[in-house]
Amino acid sequence: MLRILNNGNVLADLDNVTSAKIKKIINGVYTLNIEAFEKNLKSQFFEVDNYIEADGTYFDVVYIQNGHKDEISYSMECEHVSYRLIRKAYQDGYVKTGSPDEILAELLGGTDFTPGSSPGPTITINIPEATNAYNILIRTAIALNMEIKYDGFTISIVDEIGTNRGYEVRFGKNQQSVTKHIDKRSGETKVHYEVDVVLLAESDNYKKLGYAELERLELGDTIRLIDEPMNIDTLQPVMALEYDLITKRNTRLDISSKMEAIANTILAIQNDVSDTRASIDITNGTIELLSESVDGNSAAITVANDSIESLVTSTDENYSLIQQQADMIALRVLKDGIIAAINVSPETVAIQANRVAISGYVTFSNLLEEGQTVINGANIKTGKIDAIDIYGSKFYGPYDPDSTYGPGYIKVSGSGNFADLQLYRGGGTHPVFKIMDYPYYRDWLCGNGSLTPTSFLQTGAGTASPQGSWNFSNATVTGLDSLTTTAKYA
Repeated sequence: MLRILNNGNVLADLDNVTSAKIKKIINGVYTLNIEAFEKNLKSQFFEVDNYIEADGTYFDVVYIQNGHKDEISYSMECEHVSYRLIRKAYQDGYVKTGSPDEILAELLGGTDFTPGSSPGPTITINIPEATNAYNILIRTAIALNMEIKYDGFTISIVDEIGTNRGYEVRFGKNQQSVTKHIDKRSGETKVHYEVDVVLLAESDNYKKLGYAELERLELGDTIRLIDEPMNIDTLQPVMALEYDLITKRNTRLDISSKMEAIANTILAIQNDVSDTRASIDITNGTIELLSESVDGNSAAITVANDSIESLVTSTDENYSLIQQQADMIALRVLKDGIIAAINVSPETVAIQANRVAISGYVTFSNLLEEGQTVINGANIKTGKIDAIDIYGSKFYGPYDPDSTYGPGYIKVSGSGNFADLQLYRGGGTHPVFKIMDYPYYRDWLCGNGSLTPTSFLQTGAGTASPQGSWNFSNATVTGLDSLTTTAKYA
């Protein structure tokens, strides 16, 4: 049964639990993950000072996710209450020479925990960097080659690693699978095994026959692993356990003759300084690195054999995410409900954002196999621009590399909503053709490109007034006969 407690008082039972997986490592990770359905989520009981009782020990709830379709479902991540020792920081490091009893009494002083009997030799613990009581506790147990035991809020360091109760894991009996790891990367050969077993102690038949006690298994016990197909017959201590309190039948073991070899499979380092917790979890080939502060900011990196994911979140639910696989890279940034994203695949680079800012020399090649477009500062060079609106002041003709003066161009200018149009020849200092836009008329001018152009026509609303001198000697003019004398010579 799983229960919610406060100061030893039961507040509520957790019902309809479908999964309650405990992971335990000697002198390391101790966690509980719960999946359940409830008609009413007992969220009012998940207060700061409340905790969960499971498998005879206590866990603090550190994360809850809930939702519903027909029934409310929720999942919880819990840490053993011993993780509270992370809050007791030693900013200047820790140096102590004494017995396990003396070290434990000092570490647990002023905390929620009571030291249990911890006989053992005198040792010196010297940690020069900033650390915390939890980290010191683990290092002390490892240095003694002993095991941390928890009994409620009582903590002891005991010499029980290697206890042999005659437990066997055998192919064809209780073994479901086995994986052997041989690691020579450090220069020393380290061997450990991952084994999935059926817990026969939970079998009704074994209980009736009185064999259940013979099948009892605890963390640190030395067991015999026999697997004829893999030619394995070895005695090894159980360094890690992972099991489900609901099904109770199956469990995963990590066994190794060396305590440090377990790091090849599952490693946790809890190190909290200034209200920050950092952890490394290596499980089944996946590495998870996490750093999080008590106020909710966190950064996490997950490395698998086919992917890498990096996630940074803040207390206001903003986040940035990078995901990488062999054929894909995805980037996401969310702030104040606005998201920007870049997705890269062999076929496409997709960019989603309210604004895209690019700084530098930009060249676009193979755009529909038509060549390239170059963006250089305020210049765009390309074959064709098809647009509804183009804003600018100069529009150039084709560039001729043999030309001394460069291409001709059209210049659009004016102030306010007035539009002036000017046509320049290459190298010209003045326009050869110009239309000036005034409030009540337009002035048409022309020149040779070197001198200021002169007006030859003014047009207004329904009128056109020639300006300057017009030479009709080479032109045929018709229609003048129908005009009045005044119109002809006005």
